[in-house]
Amino acid sequence: MIKFGRRVLQFLGILSKSKDERSNLAAPIPVYELRIYQIFPKDFRKVVELFQKHITVRTKHSKLVGFWNGEIGGTITQLIHIWEYDSLSHRRKVRNSMMEDKTWTTVFLPQLLPCMDTWTNCIMGLVPNTKLNLDFPQEAGAVYMLETVKNANITKKVISPVKGEHLVGRFIGMLGPLCTEYRLWRYQTIDIMLHAAWNKQLDMHYSHSHDKAGSAVLLYPLGFSPLH
Repeated sequence: MIKFGRRVLQFLGILSKSKDERSNLAAPIPVYELRIYQIFPKDFRKVVELFQKHITVRTKHSKLVGFWNGEIGGTITQLIHIWEYDSLSHRRKVRNSMMEDKTWTTVFLPQLLPCMDTWTNCIMGLVPNTKLNLDFPQEAGAVYMLETVKNANITKKVISPVKGEHLVGRFIGMLGPLCTEYRLWRYQTIDIMLHAAWNKQLDMHYSHSHDKAGSAVLLYPLGFSPLH
């Protein structure tokens, strides 16, 4: 009994030490902002053309990772985009400089804001020991999927068993929905995406994985998106 008690205490000590080590980890660099704009259907084409015309006004302030139209799996007429910042302080400086940009405040925003129903955002960091995987050719016809997983085990390796499937990045939400992992996938074709999505769901159901609650949205990259 005494030996068993000591083992329990030793085990709890290991867990405590591991938790302390995790609590001292520095905040991730860079940080990423996921923004989702819900556009009124009658204005959707107008807004896409507006971004196409003025996107350089925005990208001169900070780095755009990708910009997509949410096609299936969420609210229709969504624009979903991800931006990279060195830190939240960097983001704040960017937002302040944008408010001093006359083209942004007097030309772009007055046309955009009346067309927007809602807009949401969250701040994310890359899962520890991972990075953005951008080593793929830019191909016509490629599509993306944003998979949202609640209570995901971030220590579990995520593999891409389907040919033509590419895991671009794994992110953890820090501000916004918590205990949430965002996985950005790229597919050579929309049919490969459907095949992969089907197999992911079968795997979750048959393996009794905890990664069950969540969603998946099919994304079409817009012409000016760095990711195609």
